[in-house]
Parts: sequence; structure tokens; C-alpha cells
Amino acid sequence: MQLEQLYKQLAMFEKQKSDIENNIIAIKKEIERLSPFSKSDKIKLFRKLFIGNELVYAKHWISKDGLKKGYSPVSKTFKGTDYIPVNDHVIQQHLEGKVRMGTYAVKNQTLCSFLAIDLDKSSFVADARAIHTVCNAMDINAYFELSKSGNGIHIWFFFLEDVRARDARILGDLIITKAMDISDGIDMKSYDRLFPNQDYVAPDALGNLIALPLHFGSRSEGKTVFIDIDTMQPYENQWSILQNVLKISSQKLHSLIIDYARLTESTSLMPWEIKQEKLVLPKAVQMVLHNAIYIEKSVLSITLLNLLKRMASFYNPEFFMRQRQRLSTFNTPRVVSTYDLNERYIILPRGLYGKLKSFFKKHKVQMHIEDKRLNMKIPAQEFFLDLRSEQIKAKNEILKNDYSLLIAPPGFGKTAVASAVISEHGVATLILVHKTVLLEQWSKRLSEYFKIDIKSIGILGKGKKKLNGNLDVATLQSLKNRPELIENYSQIIIDEAHHMPAVSFEIPLKRFKGKYVLGLSATPKRKDGMEAIMYLQCGDIVHESVRESTVKHTLKTVTTQYDTFMDHFSMMLGEITEDDMRNRQIVDEIVKLSERKILVLSERIEHLNILWHMLEARGIDAVLLYGGLKTKEKRLQFEKTEDASIILSTSSYIGEGIDIGHLDTIIFTMPISYPERIIQYLGRIGRQGQQCLAIDFIDISVPMLKSSFNKRMRGYKKMGYVLAPVQTLFETV
Repeated sequence: MQLEQLYKQLAMFEKQKSDIENNIIAIKKEIERLSPFSKSDKIKLFRKLFIGNELVYAKHWISKDGLKKGYSPVSKTFKGTDYIPVNDHVIQQHLEGKVRMGTYAVKNQTLCSFLAIDLDKSSFVADARAIHTVCNAMDINAYFELSKSGNGIHIWFFFLEDVRARDARILGDLIITKAMDISDGIDMKSYDRLFPNQDYVAPDALGNLIALPLHFGSRSEGKTVFIDIDTMQPYENQWSILQNVLKISSQKLHSLIIDYARLTESTSLMPWEIKQEKLVLPKAVQMVLHNAIYIEKSVLSITLLNLLKRMASFYNPEFFMRQRQRLSTFNTPRVVSTYDLNERYIILPRGLYGKLKSFFKKHKVQMHIEDKRLNMKIPAQEFFLDLRSEQIKAKNEILKNDYSLLIAPPGFGKTAVASAVISEHGVATLILVHKTVLLEQWSKRLSEYFKIDIKSIGILGKGKKKLNGNLDVATLQSLKNRPELIENYSQIIIDEAHHMPAVSFEIPLKRFKGKYVLGLSATPKRKDGMEAIMYLQCGDIVHESVRESTVKHTLKTVTTQYDTFMDHFSMMLGEITEDDMRNRQIVDEIVKLSERKILVLSERIEHLNILWHMLEARGIDAVLLYGGLKTKEKRLQFEKTEDASIILSTSSYIGEGIDIGHLDTIIFTMPISYPERIIQYLGRIGRQGQQCLAIDFIDISVPMLKSSFNKRMRGYKKMGYVLAPVQTLFETV
């Protein structure tokens, strides 16, 4: 009986399904009958407005288990390269609800025919209306499509002719920037919600896609349709609206973006660095200082709130590097934002404190500050060292600021200055280093400067877990697993602070809630351009020392015969490592200079081992020093460096914080292009007033490597090195 009942229910459901399908067909026919547009008219209009790259289209898919879904380009063999071009049949299927289409915005690698902005936050209605206000002021027309979910909006702009994707995106930047001063729901991430989302698409790439509107299944639910943004109601006749779309001409586009494009041509400028609407400022702001800066939002105007967001945001250098190299920028944000928001506060990085004080003072806005930072006093450590005049100047500048950066070359005595600051502040201090070898080095210096037992200094890292809570040294890596430890200190000192932008280092530092932060570095610049993170966490540079020497150092260049067909840098380094003729040249130079104290740098441990064996075969003793050694072996080798004549080391190991002051010669065996690294390595040799020698091996037959030498020269010149003719080298050294 139960089975018979189930069969009856199934038959009833099948009849209901058939009735629904017949109703759908009838509705479609009625719509077609009432519409003045034929099927072919609609397809033609849809294709003209919404199709970007005609050579390919995407189709929506859902996995069998329903857990995965997305859009993929349609190809003949599903290999991803033999794409099927857009055709009238698939557009008709989309409009009838049989498939869901997506289109790739960029055509012919650099052009587009539309711009779209995707809004999907809970404030999407207010945000869309803000953009509508901006567009009215700019005298351009925007068309608002309610998304498939009904919880977002696509805003479409159509161009009279194909325009450069770059120009379309600049228009999008401009619209978003102006709308931010109307709606606080529009944030920095909106700059990454543009279609197209790149200026250029490589020949074998497609760029980002946008789901297309007017899918019948969604349309029948009042979604993926164009709406009146004021009433949020769909237009009664969608096709009439689309037929009468007012497009933006190239002349209009260029007139809108010409000044803005000039301002944002350089990636050092932010996309919002154009004339802002007049700031509306309160008489006073409420501010809490803790692990960050908390400012109450209740009295902040939208314009001021957005200004604060901008202060905590910066261009992502990786985005522009990838764009210059014509690589995909997918999942690479154009703007990095470091602020946070909750219902009560905008939360800004501590490093902005100085800028905020200056800004509010300039505009006569009172700051009511509640200081909740930890300021735990400890018995003061007496500092037993006479600082030089410039070191005293640096110390005094640091003491004027709670958050600060000291930039000074190797040999300046940053450790001594930091120790003097520890003595002056008299609070629980944690010193953070990024290499285990620096744990002992800092401990040794602190014990000397304060005349205390080295065992009384706490250490975390290198297998040691003895912290005393008053004066401790720890590796940044050791905090990754125990980030809560940083909350117990009133002051942190970060050695080689330019390493801080690494996410693994930045996260524990955000938990620090003490009063003082001091960053130390030989250079404020990073190769990836992310040094802004360092400033946002540590504060501004309060003292920068430039190495000025009356002694002229000498640079000797040695040309090699190395040549290659490789175009990948790491592969070249592999070949250079095993190039016997080139290695013999290096060893010959070392032997010639065996009376000097030499540091030999390479990028590869394998290369160092080859050179060490070649030197050993010629009866030359050398010390190997690199990060991969076991702790005991590393300590033994490091002890040997104190009176060693020749040290072979990886540049990454020796480059930062390692003190071997008796060396007077440095040999670069591998190409380095970044001048700031050269400055760091040159700072590892020479005592004050000592004349030094650098030897650089140039692979002139390889354009990429020859070019890297030109970049290195900037570092040599900055450190006072003069290129000497080979024949006069030993007369001048």
C-alpha cells in the first residue's frame, strides 16, 4: 500500500511539473507577443551592448553534488585553448534561461566596450545611489542591474566606440573616489571590483569575466534586470531601456580622465589623490591608544572617515609590477588597506599616530586621548657607553616619539643607540630579530653596554625559551606560534625592521599593546615595495644617517665569458654555480688578494662549497658561513671568523646584522640587481676611516646580467666606491 501511494504522489508531481513548464512556455509567448522587439532584435542588441571578447564566452556550471560552482570558458575539446566564439544561439539560450553566460571584458588585448562596477556589500543600495549622484554630476549615464542573488548591483557604462581598458578603468577609479565622499560603504576594495580589471590581457589570457544580465530564470524573479535606482523597481520594458542607452563618447571619456590620469600615472600616487570635496571636521575626536589607534566614528563625517581610510592605504606594488610585466593580476589587489572598522571605531595602525596629531593640530581639532597602552616600569639599566654626537642626536629624536624608525648604515651603532633608549625609557622591553645568530649578538652587546650577566637576558629562539619579562631578545619566527607573548611588554625594538611587511611577522606585531615601538634598519626600501607596512607599524623615520666618508673606496670589475640561452634568472644562477672557468676567475682573484681580509659572497650554498674546495686545493684556508649549518657547527665557524682572512658566506646570511668588522675586501661572485642590497653588504666590511675594496664579476655577454651591474653601481656610488681601471688598481689600494 505504501508503494502504491508513493507512485500516486510521483504522478501528481510530474503533472504539476508539466503544468509549470506549459505556463512558462505560455508566459514566454505572451512576452514575445507584447514586445515590439523580435527575437533576433533582442539578440543583436544584447550582443552589441554586453559582449566583450567575441572570440570566447563563459558558461556557468554546478558540480553534481552541488558543492562547487563557477564560470568556465567554453571550448571544443575542454582543453582550454580551442574556445568557441560567441554565437546567436548561445545568447538565445541565455535569454531563455537554458544556460548562464559570462563575458570577458577585454577584447584585442587592450580594448573594451563597457565598464562595470560590482557592488555586493550590505550597503549596496546606498553605494549605488552615491555612484548615481556622482554620474549625474559628471553628466554620464549609468545603468543599474540587480544581481542574480538580489543582494548586489552591477553598474554598467557603455562606450560609443571601443576604448582603452586603461581609460575605462581610470573612469571607474574616478567615479569610486568621488562616491566614497558620499557613502561610507564604498571602501578601497571597490577599486578591485571593476570590469575590466586589467589594462592589458596577454595573448593567451582572458582577463576577468562578468556574469551577463537578463537570464530568463532570474528575470522571472525580478533579478539580473535593470532597475530604477531611486525606486529599486525593475523597468517595465527592459529592451526599450537598452535600445535607448546613452553611451559615453571617447571625447567625453578623455575630458573626464585627462587630469586624473596624469595624477595617477605614477604608482607613488594613490588613485584618490585628486581634488577632494571640502572636509567636514568635528571640533574634537575621541581616540583610544592600545594595540592600534581607535577613533570613534560617531562624530566623523563621511569625508573625514574616508580620508582616514586613505591614510591607512597604499598602492600594491605587486599589482603594478605584474601589470608592467603583462602578467595576470587576478587575486592581486590594486590597493592595500590596513584599517579596520567596527560599529563604534575606525581602527588605524599605530604608526599613523604622528601624522594624525599633525593633521588634527593643523585643522584645530582637539584630540581627547584615552591611553590604554602598557607602560610597565622596571628597574632602570645604567648605560655604560659614550655615544658619538650623531648617535646622541638619533637617541634624542627617538625619545621625542613613541613610535619611530632609525635608518642608519651598518657600522653606525644602531644597537648602541637602541640600548641607550632602553635605559632612558626604563620599561619591559622585547627585542625582535629575524635570525638566530642575532640572538647571541644582541645579548652580548646588551651585557656589555649595561655591564650585566649575559645569562640575565631572556632569549626565545634557537631552542631556548627563557624569558624574564624585563629585557628579552626573541626571533620573529618564534612568535609565530606564541604571538600572545608580545602583549607582556611595554616596548619592542625591531632589528632590520624592513622584514616586518612579511605577513607572518606583521600578525604578531599587531597584538603589541605597549607604549613604545622602535624600528632599526640600514635601508627603508624593500625590493617588493611593501615598506609602507613598516611605517604603518613603527611610525615615521625620526633620524636617518647617510654614510659620508672622506675615504675613497675602490671598485674593481672583472668581466667573465659566461653566456647562456636561458632567460630565467634562477636557471642562470644554477649555470653560474657550475661554470668552471668563471669559478677559476673568482679563485684567482682571491689568491691575488690573499694578504687582505676578504668576504666572498654568493647566492648559493653549493657555489660556496665549490669555491671552498678549489681554494683548499690551492692551499688557501677559508671559513664557510651560511644559514644551513647545524647550531654547533655554526657557532664553531662563527668563532673562526674573528681572525679569519677569507670568509665565504651566502649574501642572505651575512647581509643583515652580522658584525665582522675586521674585513676590508668584498667579492660579489653572483649578479645582484637591487642597489639597496649592495649597500647592506658593503656595510659589512671596513672600520671607520679604513679604505676598502670591492670586486664585482660582470657577465657582459648576457644583457640581463649586464643590466644588473648598472643597477648595482647606484649602491656602490652611494657608499663612496670609485671604479678604478684594472691597471692602476693595486697602485690605489
